[in-house]
Amino acid sequence: TAWFSTDIPISDGPWKFGGLPGLILEVYDKQKQYHYFINGLEKVEGEPIIFSKSNTGNKKFERTSRRDFLKAQKRYLLDINGYIELETGIDLGKNNSQKVIQYDLIELDYK
Repeated sequence: TAWFSTDIPISDGPWKFGGLPGLILEVYDKQKQYHYFINGLEKVEGEPIIFSKSNTGNKKFERTSRRDFLKAQKRYLLDINGYIELETGIDLGKNNSQKVIQYDLIELDYK
């Protein structure tokens, strides 16, 4: 369930939520596994709001299931150097100390 305001014409929200015709002010699921809400808003004068452009470029997309996507995301988080090497072709070397990334994908349906 998502509550949003068209009075704030920003198609964004917390975590991975967005795409509605206004700012998402509150969002939660049936089981209350997650629950995000805005505590307040503050109007700040003289500071522009800057939105970054999408980073998709001309990349091709592939259809996948949610479960397979989450598995791939976990593999990426556990071996970022391997993905960087694959994307760039740059050998980062075996002596490169890799920091183990802590991840919490929040979803219950992934093991």
